[in-house]
Amino acid sequence: MEALIGSDGLLNSILQIGGSTVPARTRFIASTIATTTYSSLTFGLFSGLVGAITPFGPLVPFLSGCWMGYSLGLYSVWRSAKSLAVRCAERYPRLLAHTLELEFELMVPRDCVDFPPIKTAGSTPIYNAEEETSLYQWQSGREDFVNSSSHPFAQWICNGGIGRLSWAILAAQECQRTMYDIERDQIEKIVDANYRNAD
Repeated sequence: MEALIGSDGLLNSILQIGGSTVPARTRFIASTIATTTYSSLTFGLFSGLVGAITPFGPLVPFLSGCWMGYSLGLYSVWRSAKSLAVRCAERYPRLLAHTLELEFELMVPRDCVDFPPIKTAGSTPIYNAEEETSLYQWQSGREDFVNSSSHPFAQWICNGGIGRLSWAILAAQECQRTMYDIERDQIEKIVDANYRNAD
């Protein structure tokens, strides 16, 4: 649903016209409000229309559809935010740990952060000692599932309860711009290498 709304980029472009930047927490709140409002109204209006042709009438189906849409919207926001935090912990562990320590004063154990980022080949995890910016290649069908083959920092975050996960989600929101910049630079390097090879 977030892809339909695109509130992160839309909100930034609207507020950058005015000459201001948008803090990560504000973008997250705006995205949450937009996603839940959109899903709540969509489910509510559809349920109200269906209820209008039944003996129940439109009011109760509309209210129950809004409630269900709002709940699904919140679940969608939680799932995408958790997935972002896990992805950031696995791809850029030092960046996320630095943000957790600097912004939120949450101490992170060094042994799980200094573990090298993960690359996978097929279904066998290969721990890569390359630099931090190496990409993590997701296994097919994998989402935000954390298991014993996941990066130790992602395991530390997900096994620490709802509090640690919530702080990691906020830190990942702060890191999101830097992650996009790193990945955009990597894409430019790939395009440049392909362009040079084509000549």
